[in-house]
Amino acid sequence: MTTSPKPEDGPMRAEGLWFEDCGLIIRAEDRIFRVSGAILAVQSTVFRDMLSLPTPENQETLDGRPQVFLLDTTEDVSHFLRAVFCYGFFDPFHSSTKFPILSSVLRMADKYEADELRKRALIHLSKAHPTTLKEWDSIDDTVARAEEKALDIAAIAWQIGADWVLPTSFYRICQSTFEDRIITRHELSDADKINCIKGIRYLETTGVADILQFLLDCYYNCWTSGDCSASRQEMHCNVARLGKYNGENMTVMPLELWRCTHWSNLDVCEDCLVYMKETHKDAQQKLWSNLPKIFGLGDWKQLEAMEAEAVKCRDFTSFSDAIGLRRSPIPIISDTAFLHSPLFYWFILHMIPSDSYVMLFASPSQSHRRPDDIRVNLTSLDS
Repeated sequence: MTTSPKPEDGPMRAEGLWFEDCGLIIRAEDRIFRVSGAILAVQSTVFRDMLSLPTPENQETLDGRPQVFLLDTTEDVSHFLRAVFCYGFFDPFHSSTKFPILSSVLRMADKYEADELRKRALIHLSKAHPTTLKEWDSIDDTVARAEEKALDIAAIAWQIGADWVLPTSFYRICQSTFEDRIITRHELSDADKINCIKGIRYLETTGVADILQFLLDCYYNCWTSGDCSASRQEMHCNVARLGKYNGENMTVMPLELWRCTHWSNLDVCEDCLVYMKETHKDAQQKLWSNLPKIFGLGDWKQLEAMEAEAVKCRDFTSFSDAIGLRRSPIPIISDTAFLHSPLFYWFILHMIPSDSYVMLFASPSQSHRRPDDIRVNLTSLDS
């Protein structure tokens, strides 16, 4: 059961994260949390190793229980623990989440080696920062391009080694942040600031010119070359203004410079229109392919390999390997008892990727009547 915060001197109990029947007390800033050390040890190898150490004689206690003091913010600790203990708080993608929650879970899961939560958070982040132009064009642009969020995402990506997020993250910084703000913000290193400034210069000049070049090219199959050429040049002048820096408004970046609605405003023949669409598509793909290099980040192939390695699912071979029972305080009772326990359902919902299998084995004490191994298709549990 949980209890509400009590107005008393000293730290306040965290609402919804104070379980009277649990034995681990965590303090962060002015909040204290009482949770299950056993379940937390399943998620985090750092907590597992820490809780396996003998309790020091001078350990500060509360209600007879030792306290663990964390230097992290109350918000980060709260979001992280809710992701571990509160079903539905931080579900896998395609469920939605909020950036403060995502950033907290990413930082904490990376710091405390909660690998499965880290992967879940990385997938959320990666879906908003794709590595292909097709995905970029199709994502719902509710992913904020606000300056604060763009800078924070870049900082977190560097911190946790999610380099594949950086090209689109830097691109969004160029969309939302003036150069003087980039220079003065503390979230980015000096090298990142230089790369962003160089990126803005490239995107506003060469990038814009390359993207709009299809409006200036000659198309030899055109039967009304004079009329088509005049329409293309007029449109080029109008659209190119959007990509020019004026000191007051943010310029439109090349990938967003030409909108689908612009095609209907062109007065050109059908042959020209077909060739123009093909040429523009090729120019967009070329710019996208060069995006990591524009910001000094290598190429997409290397970054995609990093992403695949970071978010790949584990291959479970045994139940004890899956949750680290050999070094955790959670006992095995028997297959039948565990399958009907609340912990099993928590484990299925929070620990195992939806496309994985887990093998459950009887405990050694039951080996004399050990049943056949139980294989659970977790995909069927989602329905």
